[in-house]
Amino acid sequence: MIQRSSYLCTGQAILSTNCLVQPTHPLSPNVCRFLLFTGDFITEAQRVAEKNPWLNYALCLHRSREMGFHDSILDGLAERQLDRDELRELLVLLFGKKAMLSAPDVHTEWKEFYDFLNKLNRTEGKHWKAKTGRMESWIDMRKLKKEYGTSSTRGMLQGVRGLFSWNRGGGARRAETDRSPYAVVDI
Repeated sequence: MIQRSSYLCTGQAILSTNCLVQPTHPLSPNVCRFLLFTGDFITEAQRVAEKNPWLNYALCLHRSREMGFHDSILDGLAERQLDRDELRELLVLLFGKKAMLSAPDVHTEWKEFYDFLNKLNRTEGKHWKAKTGRMESWIDMRKLKKEYGTSSTRGMLQGVRGLFSWNRGGGARRAETDRSPYAVVDI
């Protein structure tokens, strides 16, 4: 009998008080609902860097997930690029709610937000970055600016980025995996 629990695994066997589950065995849907598998630290850091290259996915973030800390933002870092609202939520996790209370609005005051974050990022300690093998800040500000701050139009479209794929003609077409009932409008 499986107890209702969240298990987090890095490819090793999962041991609970009542069962032993090997990741190579087919898992029943009842067990899978409560399992969240994550790769080893280096693999996860590489996957996060592909989607969110500005973030230093440090070992302490990975260990938090392994210990069962559940946050949808952290769980989605390797799956897709964060939009600006999710970016702000992640920054609250990294720097604390109190530090982020006086932050300018990420949508309407990007330059001020960027400057605020730059100061905050410099005051924090550094963490080992798997990709470079060096101690680095949480945020690579140059890469963050490239991803989120190049133009106001890009910033506005961050939230809908996954809904469309852009063709060479400048218009939008429905992404092949999108099953959204909403119409696609040429821009």
